[in-house]
Amino acid sequence: MEALAPEPATEQRAIARGHLSVDQKLAVGRWLLRVKAQLPHGHFGPWIEKQKGLSRSMASQCMRLATGSRQDARQELASCL
Repeated sequence: MEALAPEPATEQRAIARGHLSVDQKLAVGRWLLRVKAQLPHGHFGPWIEKQKGLSRSMASQCMRLATGSRQDARQELASCL
């Protein structure tokens, strides 16, 4: 019988409501990417839904910014502030 892998360390953080600075969004994005890497496939979405103050769209935006997948992400975010 195969032993189940332990649940990954996915600490919760309180995400402040309201506007986040670009630096705060980068930090959140990096944290989310670390958590996502620890979770099995298909578990990240449900995990995001349990996080207070964090929507899927905000999580996606923060992760895009952290990965640099959009070169103009900083400018886009700065114009929204």
